[in-house]
Formats: sequence, structure tokens, C-alpha cells
Amino acid sequence: MQCWLCAESVYYSRHANEEIRSCKNLQQMEFTLGRILLLPSILCVHPNTILSRIKKKKQTIMMHRSSWEEKKS
Repeated sequence: MQCWLCAESVYYSRHANEEIRSCKNLQQMEFTLGRILLLPSILCVHPNTILSRIKKKKQTIMMHRSSWEEKKS
């Protein structure tokens, strides 16, 4: 498995357990619009990153909110 941005071949299990900021190239990277659009791909490669955790949490909150609104109406 490769990190999309650093194109460094790493074992998936090892890379997946690292935070996104621990990848040197990601650390130095400027977030241009094109790269921001690539973020979902990065998150697939780095599933345990802070960003993907926030994203999952947000999805869960949205699910709870929509089910609560359905009950209310």
C-alpha cells in the first residue's frame, strides 16, 4: 500500500497506525484546493488519522440528528 502524497511504499498496518502529521511530506505540504479535494483519498490510506476520526464523528452526529428530527415531526 502506498501513501498517496509521499508515494512511499509502506506496510498498510504500520502506516495506518500513524497520525497524518507523522508523514513528513504531509507535514510540509501546503493545502492547495486540488490537494484538499484529494483529502478523502488520503483518509482512505490513513484511516486512523485525526481527520478521519473527526469525519466519522461528524457523520455519526448527523445520523443521530436526522433520526431525532424524524421522531420529532
